[in-house]
Amino acid sequence: MQKIFRRIITFFFIGCLLCIHRVNGQNIKQVGTYPALSLEYNLKNKWSLFAETEMRSAKYFERFYYYEVKTGASYSIRKNLKLTAALGFYHNFEEGEAFDYSSKKTEWRIWQQVSVKQNLPFVFPEHRIRIEEVVSNNWKLNIRYRLHIKTPLNKEALEKGTVFLSAFDELFFGTQNKWLTRNRVFGGFGWIIDKKTTIQAGLLRQNDYKSNSRKGKNYLYIGLGLKL
Repeated sequence: MQKIFRRIITFFFIGCLLCIHRVNGQNIKQVGTYPALSLEYNLKNKWSLFAETEMRSAKYFERFYYYEVKTGASYSIRKNLKLTAALGFYHNFEEGEAFDYSSKKTEWRIWQQVSVKQNLPFVFPEHRIRIEEVVSNNWKLNIRYRLHIKTPLNKEALEKGTVFLSAFDELFFGTQNKWLTRNRVFGGFGWIIDKKTTIQAGLLRQNDYKSNSRKGKNYLYIGLGLKL
């Protein structure tokens, strides 16, 4: 019990450092939904293929207005160092209009990514840097950095049967006009059911920074990861 308590306190402290920005509750009208699914298939010689999809709704499992689909390949240089290249298409509709195709906006993006994992005492950080090139309409470049921290509650490592606390902070940078365009913060729980299945759920806060304003929204995040 003492060990679990120590982990919760440590994770809470790290989470406070991640959430250095203030959440303005007046901007939150209603919690939306953010389901995500990722598939991974390991090949030989350190290569793997993957596919991911995400959706977003303006209300709780209602008025879905966004979805994206991505696929690509990864190469593990070392156990904790991975390079990824992918192609994705991103569909955005008028928020709350439930896939109103008259307002549909589509982007095609090519992106490259490097992810580095660390193994610290009962804390497992992962750093991820992604560079995206938007190739549809007007070409533009996006850069994203995410720090994702997990700490197991019932075991010493992230293995089969582990229940863990999970938190990440992802910063989005643009190369036009405003540098910081978005900040996405998540806190919740996860469960490694077996070697092939992991689920996570929690609250995700997204802040979008426009030229002279900030728009924020909370989502219920539900993620499922499968290794085929």
